[in-house]
Amino acid sequence: AHLRNASVLAIELSDAVVQATRHIVTPEPGYVDIVLDDAINFSTNYAKEYQFDLVVIDLFDMQSKPPSSLASPVFAQNIASFVHDKAGGVVMNLITITALGSAHSAGTICADAAYQFVQTFTDQGKRAFLTLDPDTENAVLWCLPLPRFLPSPLAVKYLTTFLAPARASKLGVQFDVRAQLAPTIEVTADTVRAALSASSSFSRSSKMPSQY
Repeated sequence: AHLRNASVLAIELSDAVVQATRHIVTPEPGYVDIVLDDAINFSTNYAKEYQFDLVVIDLFDMQSKPPSSLASPVFAQNIASFVHDKAGGVVMNLITITALGSAHSAGTICADAAYQFVQTFTDQGKRAFLTLDPDTENAVLWCLPLPRFLPSPLAVKYLTTFLAPARASKLGVQFDVRAQLAPTIEVTADTVRAALSASSSFSRSSKMPSQY
């Protein structure tokens, strides 16, 4: 419902995932175009051909492992070329710990990817924020064109209050988006790795800093 006036291009490697999604989400939204391709290859081959307001990255296999190329500086630069210079942003889903024995490699790849993306997008004048969920293995990196004059606490409040609807519907299940965004801090390229490493020590009842 929130994408009613948007045009969405989805890149998916697995045809089985595409078919399963089409089975669940019927009818398929008319504003979504699906390309069957590897996202890393797509970003390399078409970096100069598209411009987006927002790029959402969620690249994991069935074992919750991201590809090592997720942490490549070239991938971050290619994604940056997709994003509108002044008004565009990127959102990346990250994992800090896995229950499948690949915690070290997955966490390291995600931390390195976060560093590359924060470095690339802050060099373009964007600001970077990290949403940490201590109850799960996930974190979300946001690189957005929020004005520099906003202090970190106000920028975080803007992100968690105004950008996220209070409630949204996902496959018919209601969830509180604002609550999910609550543990959010501003990060830099120098601090994002440490913030991801420390995420497991936070709890929802803890008072988290607005800047790390």
